[in-house]
Amino acid sequence: MLDNPDGEHPLVAVGVYVGGRLVIKYVAKKSVKYAAKRYKEKLKTGKGHGNRSNYNPATLYKKVDEHGNLLKWEITKHKDPTKRYTKKQIGKGRVIALKRGPRKTILKMERRLVETRPGPHNRER
Repeated sequence: MLDNPDGEHPLVAVGVYVGGRLVIKYVAKKSVKYAAKRYKEKLKTGKGHGNRSNYNPATLYKKVDEHGNLLKWEITKHKDPTKRYTKKQIGKGRVIALKRGPRKTILKMERRLVETRPGPHNRER
């Protein structure tokens, strides 16, 4: 159990198994059961942080310049990936949707592409 600096509302670690993985969250002692149930539901439904690897729909796309040269590989939740950019950001280039599917699968595809054929704007290294 952890205590807050003011000495009130001690926190306890709540362990929740989701998909065989233990997830730890610290909550106020008085709301342990409620917090565990709510957090588990949040993880199951895929709500929460947008970069989470889950089964929500995602689109793999590539951004190219006006000559068709690859600039970067990217993922978005939108069916139309042009919604990620302003017209000024796209300029004379294009944004081309390649595949739509579960985010978990699309993340693996993007990772493979970035590692084998990275674009100059892909900052992962």
